[in-house]
Amino acid sequence: AVVGTELQALPGTSALELTAIVRNRGQLTVELPAIELTLSDTLNRIVARRVFTPVDYLAGRSDARSQIQSGLAAGADLTVRFAFEARGVNAAGFVVYPFYL
Repeated sequence: AVVGTELQALPGTSALELTAIVRNRGQLTVELPAIELTLSDTLNRIVARRVFTPVDYLAGRSDARSQIQSGLAAGADLTVRFAFEARGVNAAGFVVYPFYL
């Protein structure tokens, strides 16, 4: 489950930064999920949608490979933070969903 999110514009750029807390509520270790981000306008119409895989959202971390291999332990949280380009997107809201490919 995603239990916390924050989306903010990076000053001076057309990039956005997403921070999300992913929690394994189960009793077994699971693989890291893909994360879908959907941006919407003021009328809740979808203006953009993108899927980030664990390789995408862990890019740049020194422990990315081992984190992907070990997965998310039972009851554990994983905080992910990553930036991405959003040129020409005028979003007013967003939703984040974890899922498995």
